[in-house]
Amino acid sequence: MIRKFIKKSLARQFLFLMGCFMFVFLCLAGILLATLDQLNESYIERNHVLEQKETLAAGIDKNFSQVFLNIRGYIAFGNPELKSEALALEPEIREQIRQFKVIATEKEDKGFADETEEFIDYYFIHTLPGVIENYENKNMTAVVDKANNEATERLSGFQKTLDRYLASNDEELSQSFNSLTKMETFIQVGFVIFLLVSLLVLQRVIRIMLSQVGQPLAELAAAANETAMGREAAIQATNGREDEIGILSTSFHRMLASIQEKENDLVAHNEELFAQQEELQAQQAELEETLRTLKESQLALKGRNQLIHHISNTFDKQKVLQSAVIHMAQVIQADSGIISLVGEGSYAAYSLSKEGIEQFQENFRQRGFMARLETEQRPFLVKREAGAKENGVHLVHDVYIPIYLTGGGLYAVMVFSRFSGSFEERQLEEYAALAKNIGNSLDKVSLYQKTEEERQLNQEIINSVQEGLQLISTTGRMLQINRALCEAFSCEDKLPQIPGCSWGQWTSYIRKRIEDGDSFIEYLEKVLNGGSSEQSFIYRMLDSRQIYKVYSEELYRGKEKYGIILVHRNITREYEVNQMKSEFVSTVSHELRTPLASIFGFTELLLHRDLKPERQKKYVKTIYKETQRLTSLINDFLDVQKMESGKQNYEKRYFDVLPLIEKIISLQRVNAPSHRIALESQDGEGIIYGDKRKLEQAFSNIISNAIKYSPGGGQIDLNAKRDGDKLVVSIKDEGLGIPEESIDRLFNKFYRVDNSDRRKIGGTGLGLSIVQEIVKAHYGEVTVESQYRKGSTFTVSLPSVPGHETVREEGTGQGHRILVVEDDQSLAELMVDELKDSGFRVSWYRTGSEAMVAIGNDAPDAIVLDIVLEDGESDGWELLKVLKSQEGTKHLPIVISTALDEKERGFSLGANDYLIKPYQASELSKAILQTLLKIGKQGQILIRDK
Repeated sequence: MIRKFIKKSLARQFLFLMGCFMFVFLCLAGILLATLDQLNESYIERNHVLEQKETLAAGIDKNFSQVFLNIRGYIAFGNPELKSEALALEPEIREQIRQFKVIATEKEDKGFADETEEFIDYYFIHTLPGVIENYENKNMTAVVDKANNEATERLSGFQKTLDRYLASNDEELSQSFNSLTKMETFIQVGFVIFLLVSLLVLQRVIRIMLSQVGQPLAELAAAANETAMGREAAIQATNGREDEIGILSTSFHRMLASIQEKENDLVAHNEELFAQQEELQAQQAELEETLRTLKESQLALKGRNQLIHHISNTFDKQKVLQSAVIHMAQVIQADSGIISLVGEGSYAAYSLSKEGIEQFQENFRQRGFMARLETEQRPFLVKREAGAKENGVHLVHDVYIPIYLTGGGLYAVMVFSRFSGSFEERQLEEYAALAKNIGNSLDKVSLYQKTEEERQLNQEIINSVQEGLQLISTTGRMLQINRALCEAFSCEDKLPQIPGCSWGQWTSYIRKRIEDGDSFIEYLEKVLNGGSSEQSFIYRMLDSRQIYKVYSEELYRGKEKYGIILVHRNITREYEVNQMKSEFVSTVSHELRTPLASIFGFTELLLHRDLKPERQKKYVKTIYKETQRLTSLINDFLDVQKMESGKQNYEKRYFDVLPLIEKIISLQRVNAPSHRIALESQDGEGIIYGDKRKLEQAFSNIISNAIKYSPGGGQIDLNAKRDGDKLVVSIKDEGLGIPEESIDRLFNKFYRVDNSDRRKIGGTGLGLSIVQEIVKAHYGEVTVESQYRKGSTFTVSLPSVPGHETVREEGTGQGHRILVVEDDQSLAELMVDELKDSGFRVSWYRTGSEAMVAIGNDAPDAIVLDIVLEDGESDGWELLKVLKSQEGTKHLPIVISTALDEKERGFSLGANDYLIKPYQASELSKAILQTLLKIGKQGQILIRDK
């Protein structure tokens, strides 16, 4: 039945069977999926109810446990909050019991709900109020009895009921899950069995289909193969069939008949094509020869174009030579080649070793090829035997090609070699034409190099000029500029790009760098257009603050104007000198005339009027004060002149700068009672090496400025501290302050801040410049920080010397103790080292007061005394008198070391020896030793001055 069904229409019947199979399969799969879905929904619904019951039961258990614990805590600790929390849970527990009854469907669930509600009534209504009342009435016996009897037993029973119900609920959940799992397993096994049966049926149908379709198709394939091989073919199994295979068989028979008919036509046509083929082959050979010639011409033309392109694309002579020899060799199909400049030694080679290059140069010199090229002035061919380095060949064919520059003689020679064949005479003219192109390129390179050398020379010449030079065309384009102008406008890195830039680009660049750039550009435009009558213009740079004066001059070629040249000259120094002169004249006129006017006026009064003695004394004091002012001004002028000429002398020595500053403060307090001046020192001393008088002048200027520019009074704080190897002294005031734009010029000579607040405050503007010179001479630095109208802080930083310490007693020798009194640290260290080397034990003190304390505590064997001491208390003479006047010290040997030549005075005061500087260090040890040996330990003074 199936076989007959299939024979009618293979495709249609196969699709019908597959459709039925898929329909049955999908129906059964749908039934299975629906069953599984229903089972899952049933399980989820039941499981949800069980989980709600378990959640409510667990909540009741948890809340009641919390109530029980809170009540026990209340009874144990008496915390009323625990009682309140326990009673507050009763409504929540009853609500949970109500919800449980709503979903309770089983008898066991209802029984559990009733039992729970009964226990809650018992606990909260009958038991808990009484327990709380007994506890609050402090009847603990009743509370204990209640707990030990009925209450504990009921509570344990309720807890067991809760546990049993929760365990029963968990077991029911587990049984429900196992039941669902078994049902799903049965359904899955049934579905697998259905699939196996369906596959067996499908296999049977496909097998029948293949038996009815596969065999006829195999026969058709065999017949087609036979036909392709040119043999006759027959198909038996498909006769009488009405399906697709029968139709295919009929079509195949018709195709065979058509093929046989066409085959006869093709045989006849093929014979005609053979006859035409011979004619086409002859034409093809002719076309191939023409194509080969065209390709050769194309390659040669391409090579020539590349040669011309490469030699014309650079101005580097060596690159031109290298490109010429490489591309020329490719154009003329040479195996190797070289191009060499006559008389210069420059060359470039192609496929030549170092030995080959040497061989060419040797042949060219020895065989007269140079003379032949100069005579014939055209290329020529040479055939020669291969050289020792040209292995593998016997004959080499060379072509020599001369290169000439315009209007010159022989400039270069090209030589190319072939090993496989010779060059043709007919191509020599072509080689000469190519050589002419190379000569033109070399001519252009030579001309460019000369031009570039001249341009570079011109640029170096104008770069050597100190003034800025600028050449501008009549259209405003920049033609040339020198380095000085580029440095002025900070365009050094743009120097190669500026020549050639437009007027707009240049003016846009300089407008941002010049004060009032619009006026400067307006002047340039007038000069460029010939409409300016001004010969110069002065402008100031924004960044560097330098001042320039620009001059212009028109340039002509014949009668035609082709541009202008601008000369920018830096006149900053001249401008500042002129301003300084003006300020100096103005300042001197004012500062000198004012005290002179007072002196003149009061002197005239003293001469021509009879005045009372007190009035005369007052006028004389005023004259004296104004005279001191004039003297101070003149001294400032002289100090500036000495500092500028380098003739200022400094007498430097070690001293403590803090007492010096305290002295200045004391003097200033007298003259400025409205100011509060305070000094704070972190270290207690500030030992430096410097000129005491000059540093006093510097600090006096700064402190007096702080007072002068604080006209309303106020606090002036001085702070001294060590910062590494520096002593830093800061002077801070609460005065007028300094504008920010004036700080950079504050230390310039004669400079004074120009505003209304300072017009009534006198001064020459020399004080701070003198301060800076003095501080620099001491290898220090003075800086300023200021806020306008809030005050200023001047900071002086000077190299410091570590605070002195008494030298420990060292050395063995004779063991005599020597006490050295010397305020110069360097000299004291030299003396200590010398005495220690001689075997003495040495102690060193800087001041006489320190030495007196040390001598009073433990008298030494001898004393070395300096006469000029800087402690401000006493000099060496006074110390000598004191020592010789006291009973305990008058016998001490004292040696004076000084630069003062006053031996008589020293010996008259009791000195045992007197050394005048300079002297050799060993003399000190000898003097002490001789004195001690001579008189034991009875009074020799060794004095050593600086």
